[in-house]
Amino acid sequence: MKTEQIKYIWEVSHGQRGRILLSCLTGIIGVAVSLAFIYASKVVIDIATGAAIGSLTNAAILTIALLIAQLLCGAVDTWLSARMQVETGNALRHRLFSRLLQSRWNELERFHTGDIVKPGGNKIPPLSWGY
Repeated sequence: MKTEQIKYIWEVSHGQRGRILLSCLTGIIGVAVSLAFIYASKVVIDIATGAAIGSLTNAAILTIALLIAQLLCGAVDTWLSARMQVETGNALRHRLFSRLLQSRWNELERFHTGDIVKPGGNKIPPLSWGY
């Protein structure tokens, strides 16, 4: 990536860096929970087939808990992603419209207030002429 692109991304992500970090952390935890779920499922199968000795109830409870943890990680990651997308979009729109309004205002400041109030100059007759 070019340095201008990195600077732009850094600038745009100003209010979202904490959420981006939290989203990354949630993704890493989700991957770890998924791997633990695979291992717990293997243990359940091994106990059920008699290849390993242990409590089938405890292994099944662990598998269910890991499945719920996977769902929660996915839900939190989806929520964070949607929130970041909306807030970043709003911030970019705000920045764009602020610049547009400011640039329009800067251009209008170079005119005298009478030029803005009466843009036609002397082409518009005063009301006192009485038509």
